[in-house]
Amino acid sequence: MRHPDDARDDTVSTLAHQPSEAAYDHLWAADLRSSSHCSAVLLSLLLVIDWVAGSFTLWRGALWAALAVLFFLVLFPPRVARAGCCGSGGSTPTT
Repeated sequence: MRHPDDARDDTVSTLAHQPSEAAYDHLWAADLRSSSHCSAVLLSLLLVIDWVAGSFTLWRGALWAALAVLFFLVLFPPRVARAGCCGSGGSTPTT
């Protein structure tokens, strides 16, 4: 009598589920450029508005720069990894 936890005899080869080549995001560079432009525009607007209002100081400029860097990090596009990498479905059972 077979136990439910025993290995099955009809397992499918894991080679059928692995991709043959890496995946690339062709728009990654454009997204990176867009995120850097948006953060630069935000920094410029914050500095100009603060200067026009007459309340610009070095510390406030550093605060605005930090806010623009944080905005850039939020908008930074992720890289596309190959499927099967980093433990996502690429594990091969050993018998």
